[in-house]
Amino acid sequence: MNILTKVCAIPLTCLMISPAVLIADEIDSLVIDANSTYTVTKAQSELFLDPDVVRWHLQASSVSMGEGVVINASGRPGNNGTVGKSATGVADECGDGKPGEDGGHGNNGTDGVAISMRLAINDIGSLTINAAGGKGGVGGRGGAGQQAGKVIRCTGPDGGAGGQGGEGGDGGNGSYIRIVYSYLDGATTSGSLSQFVAVNNVG
Repeated sequence: MNILTKVCAIPLTCLMISPAVLIADEIDSLVIDANSTYTVTKAQSELFLDPDVVRWHLQASSVSMGEGVVINASGRPGNNGTVGKSATGVADECGDGKPGEDGGHGNNGTDGVAISMRLAINDIGSLTINAAGGKGGVGGRGGAGQQAGKVIRCTGPDGGAGGQGGEGGDGGNGSYIRIVYSYLDGATTSGSLSQFVAVNNVG
C-alpha cells in the first residue's frame, strides 16, 4: 500500500539529504538531534542500517533532497537450493543404475522493510524508494543417475534416473510505504509528492 498524505504538523527534527543511496544493512542506529542538520556527504554515498530492521520511521521538519536519491529497503534474496548428489560409478553387471538425489528447495526471500515518513519539505529533486520483497532462491539441480551395468548375456539395463530439481523458494512480500508531508513557507518545490517520488514495493 502506497499512501502520500499532505498534512501540516511535523516534529522538530531536521534532515538534509544530498544524492545518496540509503540501504537497510549494517549499522545499529542513526539518531539525529532535534533542531540539527544531518547531511549525507559524498563519503557516505552508501549508508547502511542493520539487516534485522523491519520498519523504518523518519521525521524531519526541514527536508532538502537532491536528485537521484535512493532508499533501498528491499528484502534479501533467498539462497539457492543445494545440488542433488549424483550416483557415481557403474552398476553391477546387468544391473540398473542408481538414481541421483533430488535437488534442495530454494530458500524464501525476505520481506521488504516497511517505511513511514513525516516530512516538511523545503526542496526536493527525485527520490526512489524500493521496499520490494526479495526473490526466492532457485531450486537445486537434481543429481545425475548412475551408469547402467555392463551388458553380459542379458537384456540391457537402464541407467539411473536423474534426481528431480528442487522447488524454488517463495519471494518475500513487498512492504508498505507511507509518506505524510507538507511544504514549508518559501519552498522551492510544490504540488503532489508523487511527481518527485517513485515507489517499488512489489512482492
